[in-house]
Amino acid sequence: MCALCLARGVPEPATVADHVEPHNGDVNKFFLGALQSLCQPCHDRHKKREELWGYGCDVDADGWPVDPRHPSNRLSQAKSSVMNERGIRGQGPGPDGSST
Repeated sequence: MCALCLARGVPEPATVADHVEPHNGDVNKFFLGALQSLCQPCHDRHKKREELWGYGCDVDADGWPVDPRHPSNRLSQAKSSVMNERGIRGQGPGPDGSST
């Protein structure tokens, strides 16, 4: 079964053995590197996009990116880091649902 489809809860037969880490022409990585099973559409779209952009584009039920490397998540991580450095504690969601 396709590993990426299964992560989304969709059982799809796999047709491609994909290198988990790109081998970039390294013969040892090509022959000895870890593989995962993917369907052709996931290999051609999702995996290639992730390799080019450096993050996946899947979203959760609320529409937020699930990949911690996504720019939206990096911004919130940076904000949390700065707030922690300055000793500022978030107050949680306000009455309108926005957080501080």
